[in-house]
Amino acid sequence: MKTNLAFRIFATLSVVLLFACSAHKANKNSKYTSSYVYAYTAGPLAKTSPIRVRFANDVTSQDQVGKPLANGLFSISPSLRGKAVWEDAQTLVFQPEEAMKEDKNYVGSVRLDRLFQGVPSEAKEFQFDFRAKEQHFDLLIEGMQTKELNNLSDVQVQGYVTTADIADDKKVESILSATQNGQNLNVSWSHSENHLKHSFWVNGIKRGDIASAVNLSWNGKSLDVTKTGSAVCEIPALNDFKVISIKEIAGEDKQIIINFSDPIASEQDLTGLIHFDQIQASSCVVDKNIVR
Repeated sequence: MKTNLAFRIFATLSVVLLFACSAHKANKNSKYTSSYVYAYTAGPLAKTSPIRVRFANDVTSQDQVGKPLANGLFSISPSLRGKAVWEDAQTLVFQPEEAMKEDKNYVGSVRLDRLFQGVPSEAKEFQFDFRAKEQHFDLLIEGMQTKELNNLSDVQVQGYVTTADIADDKKVESILSATQNGQNLNVSWSHSENHLKHSFWVNGIKRGDIASAVNLSWNGKSLDVTKTGSAVCEIPALNDFKVISIKEIAGEDKQIIINFSDPIASEQDLTGLIHFDQIQASSCVVDKNIVR
């Protein structure tokens, strides 16, 4: 069964996870439990992740797949609103209808004696812990970008916010504010489908004959994250051609982003003009005043 959740394969002895933030914790399971439970969901999880328990053998018929579990077979403490159904003949899945709380540890309980015959009394109930991810975010500023090739005074500052867990779009948008010369600037946003990456553009920036700066500040209060910060983005004067910043982007698609004050001609041959010691660039892509 393919799944994007982390499953914990059941060992001979269960591990009871203790969390100081909550009094809820699973009881120690019997050594016999591994004969019945093959795998189960373990935390930390996204706040609305499905919770699964997979058994060592079929425990229901195919005609029950997709149907609700019998009352009393599966429970969660503290209570969490959602639906529990048979995902297949060996797997029960609980889909939360509300987000889990970050400050709580949850305990799932399965009555094994209602699924299997001859279960020892000390193994009649299987319990396991899970919890929600702790939310946090990172903010990256890619720099100033020219909006129109024929209008160098029309610029914006772009960047993005990545969150550890899904986040409400409006709450993310309230994180960031921007000003230039003491005047508030408008920030527009685009959010990924999984609500983990949130791109932003600071608009209304004035680039003139005198250099200026855009001041950005962020505060994670709306996400219940204790994180604040600020940054200053240089806005060069018109006709002042220069490199504003150089940033390295980690990850699978590693990049170095060079932010110039003015657009680079798309037909410009950059061979020999941009090089880094001990780094071999596979390609250079020009996007107005940004070279990746």
